[in-house]
Amino acid sequence: MVLSLLLITATTYSFEPSRAGIAALGHKLGCMLEKVGDFDGAESQYRKSLSRQRHIQAEDADHPSIAVSLHQLGSVLQKKGGF
Repeated sequence: MVLSLLLITATTYSFEPSRAGIAALGHKLGCMLEKVGDFDGAESQYRKSLSRQRHIQAEDADHPSIAVSLHQLGSVLQKKGGF
């Protein structure tokens, strides 16, 4: 199932072979995993995406992509009962 979602993501969205593109793809995979109920997998992808975004946006801690990653991570943690 996850492989199918990954293939759909890779073919639906243009993939940029850059750090930002990889972070975005990881975030999208996290969203898909969350939608199918794999909250552990989604949490892992959101954490990786957040880490990549923080590295990419090291000069701008208030960058919107960091805020989106934090929001999605909080959402999945809430669904898991982590908050």
